[in-house]
Amino acid sequence: PAAVAAPAAAPAVPRDARAPCRAGTAASGGTAHGHLDTVTIDGNAAELHTAIDVPANKPVQIVGWVLSAANAPARAACLVVDGAVAESSGSYGLERPDVAAAANAQAALKSGFSVNVVFAPGAHRVSAAALNDAGVVIAVPEAVTINAR
Repeated sequence: PAAVAAPAAAPAVPRDARAPCRAGTAASGGTAHGHLDTVTIDGNAAELHTAIDVPANKPVQIVGWVLSAANAPARAACLVVDGAVAESSGSYGLERPDVAAAANAQAALKSGFSVNVVFAPGAHRVSAAALNDAGVVIAVPEAVTINAR
């Protein structure tokens, strides 16, 4: 992952990635830091770079990390698909020693997330997002294309 500035304290426990991120909510401007690392389909993981094909209407798991715009752990991690928060379930607050090392901050240790999502047929622009303390969803600028076929 790219280096990030030192964040504040990490969340204490993994949280439901969907609960505070209401599906259909538009992502706001601002800057969050994060990355979508892998997608797992039927137990087979593949790295996410710029585009990947997945089966339509079938659950896939996406793993990554996210920190809020203030370089602090977010209240929750969200998945933004085509500009809006996707209906997904998963956990935020998973340990990411690689992110903590890159940020040179132990507080970034629990910035990982894992979400399960189902994509409708078509090409989708997908990015990680952070729910900040004000309840605003801030998308990470970098996105990947997921082609659901």
